[in-house]
Parts: sequence; structure tokens; C-alpha cells
Amino acid sequence: MAKQKPHILMMPYLGQSHANLAKQLASHGVTITFINSQFIHNRTMKRHETVRKVILGPAKGDDDDESHEHVHV
Repeated sequence: MAKQKPHILMMPYLGQSHANLAKQLASHGVTITFINSQFIHNRTMKRHETVRKVILGPAKGDDDDESHEHVHV
């Protein structure tokens, strides 16, 4: 029987080093799947949007609408 590659399901908790741990595990061939809460997703999207605006300036047609595309599986 073929040996299966390890797969870990992670749910991040604010202030923890989950991303570093995930990178380290992935470098050893472990598949990592993240599940985010809606709170963490919204916070992450807001942070990315703020960084984008600081670096690139407001996009044409930008309004302060907080709607983002969500992927639900």
C-alpha cells in the first residue's frame, strides 16, 4: 500500500506563530490546510487592503465598501 503524505488542518489563533509553523511543516512535505474564522478573514482582508492603498494609492472606483470575495467550500 502506498504511503500517504501527511495533511494537517490548522485554524489560526491571533498572536500565535501558526504561519511560521505551517511553513516549516510544508518544507518537510506536509500539506497544510487553513480554516479561517470570519473575524480573522475580515481582519486579514482589511490589512491587505490598507497595505495596497499605502503602496499603490486608492484604486479607481474605490469606495470604502468592505465587501470582499469569499470562498466557501
